[in-house]
Amino acid sequence: MISLPSKPAARENVEMELEVEATRMGSLRHPNTVLFMGACLQEDYFCIVSEYCTRGSLFNVLHAPKASASSRSRHKRKGSEPLSRAASTSTASAPGGLNEPKKKVNLKWSLRLRLALGAARGLLYLHSADPPLVHGQLKSTNILVDDSWNAKLADFGTRRVAEAVGFDRSRMNSIDERAALLRWTAPELLKLGEERVLKGAFPSDSSSPQAVDIFSFGLIMWELTTGELPYADMHSNAEISEYVLSGCRPIMKPGQCNIKWAELMARCWSHNPSRRPSAAEIVSSLESISKADAIAQSAKKETRVVNSNRADYRFAEKPRSRSKGPSKFKSNVRVVV
Repeated sequence: MISLPSKPAARENVEMELEVEATRMGSLRHPNTVLFMGACLQEDYFCIVSEYCTRGSLFNVLHAPKASASSRSRHKRKGSEPLSRAASTSTASAPGGLNEPKKKVNLKWSLRLRLALGAARGLLYLHSADPPLVHGQLKSTNILVDDSWNAKLADFGTRRVAEAVGFDRSRMNSIDERAALLRWTAPELLKLGEERVLKGAFPSDSSSPQAVDIFSFGLIMWELTTGELPYADMHSNAEISEYVLSGCRPIMKPGQCNIKWAELMARCWSHNPSRRPSAAEIVSSLESISKADAIAQSAKKETRVVNSNRADYRFAEKPRSRSKGPSKFKSNVRVVV
């Protein structure tokens, strides 16, 4: 079991806070959220145990496709997940280090749609909880993928658990520098900070805290479309923050994706939180896109079958007609009478 040290705190208060958060996390069950199995606080060490997903994180699927089988199996045998899912999945699936060139993964469009829709359904479940649950750290490292290519949101409760036990969350992002940067962070979080945005001290003319997750989801859609890391050429939080706060977003080439998908993505990463769609709208839009894509694929298959049948008919061997004239066959055999 993997344990992470916590800061010294009043033991009794920490246990009470941990019990409250662990109970709530344990009550959240959905096909598109990682199953929380338990938590343990022993002396100065804290750990959580959750569902294992064989394909690792979406980040690894997109950016580190050639994962080490041995490192994955070692991770599986441990049977638990550390507080930082981003850290665990990055180390489990990136054997070559950060500077190793990654081969671009080639996923079918239908599979990308499936992953996006699964993540959106998980997000809708969290936002529909009572009270609503804001992830606050949604990114591709916090979306896990199981063996059947189902996307599952992870780390949706560890922020509050970490605060409850006094854990320094800055230590979570020390393993994969690319994932640690603020690539998926909403501009209002960059400008106002978590205290004001996620804890209710929000400006009256702004949207709900859930909008920060919607912004992050837009970046994940872009990531799924291109297979690239958002702002891959930027290597510091200061550089990314300046770019995002100026209203700039990752570049999308014309014709790179479905027009409806592109429109939804642009709405998600709108600079104004109130203009972003809700999780329910995202799910509805993605379901429509998925249905239209399925119809288009079915039509293509039917066209291929028809063309194949025509080709078979055109090239079918025609029956040979019998010749009515004298035979031109010459025989060397003499008949002796």
